[in-house]
Amino acid sequence: MRRIAFAAAMTLAMTGGTAMAGETFILKYGDGGVLTPEALAAVEMQAIEGMNFSYGVFTELPDAGVTFARGVVPAGKEVPAHAGPNLYAVYVESGTGQLTLFNEAQEPTGTMPYAPGTLLIFPPNAQHGWIVESDEDFVWFGIDLPGKQE
Repeated sequence: MRRIAFAAAMTLAMTGGTAMAGETFILKYGDGGVLTPEALAAVEMQAIEGMNFSYGVFTELPDAGVTFARGVVPAGKEVPAHAGPNLYAVYVESGTGQLTLFNEAQEPTGTMPYAPGTLLIFPPNAQHGWIVESDEDFVWFGIDLPGKQE
């Protein structure tokens, strides 16, 4: 862990970057580059039909099968029940609301609040949906992690 922190600090120092608490920086393999918060915000987003959100992949680790992405749900919108095939980590950057959990029949089984700084880890095929209650868009940083499928 110390090596990772040291590498991150050295990369930021070499590129003239300044890390502020709460900012997301992605250190790129090989070329020593850094994707800054501004670059992350400029990721090309694709609207996901019928789901009320946009999603954009900003980098991948193809050998590991890991994908890093950003998603945006407009203020006041809801995302219906859905699931992904892999383990998925979500870090909430902005917006507040409720995460709804569903069973396999897509019946609600519970809710929990989310706010900036919330980290959620979804197991494969976890049915869930989002309700954005704030006047601010719900923006998240996601990591799609392949794993053993059961």
